[in-house]
Amino acid sequence: MFMLLGIFSYRSCYGGFKGRLDEIFNETRNVWFESVEGLRINNRKMIALDIDEALWHLSKYSCSKRNDKTGKCRVFKQCEANKFCINGKIDMNKDFLNLNT
Repeated sequence: MFMLLGIFSYRSCYGGFKGRLDEIFNETRNVWFESVEGLRINNRKMIALDIDEALWHLSKYSCSKRNDKTGKCRVFKQCEANKFCINGKIDMNKDFLNLNT
């Protein structure tokens, strides 16, 4: 339904969304739970809560190295998380999200 699923999913990383965050709550939650399926940490199965703090920091602060105009990361080659990074503009505030990847 929403292209947002492709943005958060590592399987397909292109699309866009512009609207209120509450419009995509269920889709975001599903992707959050799916993202840890089959993963383990400290010899136990991971649950979505294991990545809650990291996602909170990312949603609050975003990537500080992303160019505001081009959406490209200036330190992509050196970044430890670059396999999860996608080019594109990501603008988010308390209630509104505008993604274009």
